Amino acid sequence: MKHPKHIDRFKAVRLGLLTGSIFIMLVSLPVPAQETSKSAERGLTHPESVDALPAHIKRWALLIGIDQYEDSNITPLRGAANDAHSLRETLIKYAGFPSDQVIVLATNEPAERQPTRTNILKRLSNLAGLVPKDGLLLISFAGHGIDRQGRGFLIPSDATLTEDLGLLEETAVSVNHIKQRIRDTGVQQVMILLDACRSYPTGRSNTSNPLTTGFTKGFSFDVRNQEVTAFAVLYATALGDRAYEYGEKRRGYFSWAITQALSGGAANERGEVTLGSLVKYLEGTVPKLVALEYGARTTQKPFAHIEGYRADELVVAVSQSIPNSTGKIADAGNGQLETSDASISKESSPVKKRGAKSGNIAIVFVVAKGGDGENQTATANEFLGPFTTAIYKSGVGLSVKGLAQRPEDADKIVRELSKKNSPYALIVKSTLSLSQLAPYNGLEIYEANGSLELIDTDTGKTILTDHISRRRGFGNTHDQARRNALKSAAEGISDSFILKLVADAYE
Repeated sequence: MKHPKHIDRFKAVRLGLLTGSIFIMLVSLPVPAQETSKSAERGLTHPESVDALPAHIKRWALLIGIDQYEDSNITPLRGAANDAHSLRETLIKYAGFPSDQVIVLATNEPAERQPTRTNILKRLSNLAGLVPKDGLLLISFAGHGIDRQGRGFLIPSDATLTEDLGLLEETAVSVNHIKQRIRDTGVQQVMILLDACRSYPTGRSNTSNPLTTGFTKGFSFDVRNQEVTAFAVLYATALGDRAYEYGEKRRGYFSWAITQALSGGAANERGEVTLGSLVKYLEGTVPKLVALEYGARTTQKPFAHIEGYRADELVVAVSQSIPNSTGKIADAGNGQLETSDASISKESSPVKKRGAKSGNIAIVFVVAKGGDGENQTATANEFLGPFTTAIYKSGVGLSVKGLAQRPEDADKIVRELSKKNSPYALIVKSTLSLSQLAPYNGLEIYEANGSLELIDTDTGKTILTDHISRRRGFGNTHDQARRNALKSAAEGISDSFILKLVADAYE
């Protein structure tokens, strides 16, 4: 068994599973060579018909993430609960799921939402009376799984890991049982996502625990007999292979790539992520990231089995840009400022001490190197979108007041905003530099570095600086990698900077 101090390098391989209706994170990824004779089980074997998701109100999701187990013989994981919570945010923000219809069971949740066998089966049973027949059901499971005598089992937090099939049936949750629970809902569109088999659950790192037919045969529905109208099953790895955790992100590689794709990494020029573009992103990104970390001999190749969906027409998510409720973005690089001011809710904001400008901040943004000079606004969106979302949640009013192509332009805008009659309490000057790194096995890589300065307009002084270092983005194209590096940079902003910003905006 690996000693805890080796966890970072070991990056415990792990299993996650997602099921749900049409939400489709799937569609015909390449079928492994050993499976090509089984096209009836793997490929698009029936005419596709579904090309639109059901109405938002008809979308339901149950997301399960298990890092800690009561049985001390079961190896803890590091990213399963993160996968569940990150997917929840992504589904709500980009895929149109109502927040009160996305249920999370995870080991960092209260007792009533712990991922025990009873809680999992109870939630699955409850969904039978909640999900409409013409709706979407998405169920995700991230944690350990195991095969016994050709049958796949998912291991809840209170399971007993044993060779005794009868005892395992009583403490774990079989794939066949989950499939039956999905049938019980009567929902006509089903999706299952298996973020695939990891290291042996008891920690014996030299013991292989690859994806088996116990999982692939268990998650298959009968479209011919109208068991469902359409379904999609996406596997994170091929039969006989394992799937790995992304130690740097504390996520599964596969689950991380899904949230990246849905939040814009796989979007077209209209910001739409189709089922087809999602699959292309996954099949292009996951194997290369794993090989980059573990070496070319280590493989993790996703594949899919879908029936009933039109992959290139089905829009599964729409990426968002900077919220437009608090002001427009200035012209790229011209130093001009928009005059629209942000406002905040008087009912929800803290006690004001700065007078009329309390709670208002302005953002000035410049990519000093490596940005898209022809479309500075689009470049800014990739960074400012996630950043401003975090600020909005704190109730702070915000305006993006200037985009600059050169640092000196940004300094000019800051000086204009720092005048005595400035309506803003604070200014955030964001400066980034993007560098293109050498591609790896066809995967384009960009790295973002930079800083954020928090400037008090009353004094003109910088009161806090936050550094962004070596935030990397990966993609099949230069543009995709650059966009993902900008998003990664936004995710790298420290919580302490956000907290200081919010506190000082009102002091």
